[in-house]
Amino acid sequence: MQIFFIRHAQSTNNALWNNTGSSVGRVEDPELTDLGWRQAKAVAEYIRSQQQDYQYDQDDIQNLKGLGITHLYSSLMTRALSTAHSIAEQIQLPVRGWIDIHECGGIFLDDEISGERKGLPGKTGAELANRFPNLIIPDGLGVGGWWNRPYESRELWIGRAQKVVEKLMRDHQADNDRIALVSHGCFFRYFLCAVFNLDANDGVWFDMNNVAITRLEINGDTKRLYYLNRVDFLPKELIS
Repeated sequence: MQIFFIRHAQSTNNALWNNTGSSVGRVEDPELTDLGWRQAKAVAEYIRSQQQDYQYDQDDIQNLKGLGITHLYSSLMTRALSTAHSIAEQIQLPVRGWIDIHECGGIFLDDEISGERKGLPGKTGAELANRFPNLIIPDGLGVGGWWNRPYESRELWIGRAQKVVEKLMRDHQADNDRIALVSHGCFFRYFLCAVFNLDANDGVWFDMNNVAITRLEINGDTKRLYYLNRVDFLPKELIS
C-alpha cells in the first residue's frame, strides 16, 4: 500500500497566522484563500498529469513513473474538502469523507472571555453534500454538524492517529492500493509518528507546506518513507 499524505491548501486561518503571528480573529472552519484555491488547482493538475503514466517500481522514489491514485480520502474540514474536491474533479475519483483525519482539536473557537476552547458543530451532512457533490459522506453522520462535541484534547490525538493507521492497514492490504489522504499539518505529525512507532510526545515535528505531498509505503511490517513535504510541482509564488 502506497500512501500520499497531502496537506490542504492555504486557509484564511493560515494566512492570518502568517501575517500576524496570532490566532486572534480565526474562524472555526476556514475557507481557502485566493492563494489556496490556486494551490488546490495546481496540486490537482499535477496529480492528474501523473495518473495515466503510472507504473509501479519500488525504486522509483520520486514517482517518475506516475502516481496512479486509486483511493481519495479527506478530512471533513472545509479547507481539506475544497482541496480534495479539486483533485477529485481532475482524476475522476470520489472523495471519501473520513472524520478521523481531521485537524488536531476539531471544530472549535476560543471563548473571548474565559479563553476556554469551545467545540462547535461543524457542517451538517446536507451542507456537505450540497457543497461537495463528489463527496461520499461517512455513515452515521446524523442530522447535526459532523463535529458537534467538545474540543479534542491533546491526549486523544495520538490514539486517533494510531486508529487511522490501523484502519488503513486493515482496509488496504493490496499492493496496488495507492491512497491519497487530504488532511492537516498537526495531524500529520501524529500520523507519521504512528506509522513509524515514534514517541509523539518527544518534541519531534514534521513540517509540511500547503498542498505538499509526503509518500509512504506500508507492506506488512515493512514501512518506508520515500519523500516528505514535496512541493516541486508548485511555482515559487504558490508556496506557503
